[in-house]
Amino acid sequence: QVEKYERKRAKAEANIERGFAGYEQMNQRKYERDVDKIKPDLAAYQREKEMAASGSTGEAHRPDPRKVDKLAKSIEDQQKRRAGLNKPSIEKEGEDVSYINDRNARFNRKMSRAYDKYTKEIKDNFERGTAL
Repeated sequence: QVEKYERKRAKAEANIERGFAGYEQMNQRKYERDVDKIKPDLAAYQREKEMAASGSTGEAHRPDPRKVDKLAKSIEDQQKRRAGLNKPSIEKEGEDVSYINDRNARFNRKMSRAYDKYTKEIKDNFERGTAL
């Protein structure tokens, strides 16, 4: 029991996120996590290795269709996760975009409520191109 606990604790310690240190390290951690998920079939590997050593080629080099499907599915899952990370921009048609994010849009609306009556003439002049 103690040994099992120690192994589990050591694995958790190795898997601690230590903050962003660079893209190279981030990619390395992602690679290591993906490799940890792979469960190799050692018996099939030994059979293929023996066939390759004996000189029988041809079908031995074709990957198993189930493994190809599994790889394709994992890549599709990664793409779906990445697509879900980016929030879609919520631009309204016909609206002038005067903001860079939601917080700035809210600030701009507050400023408009307070100062539009004073700045309306200046904005109109800018649009006509007759500003001083």
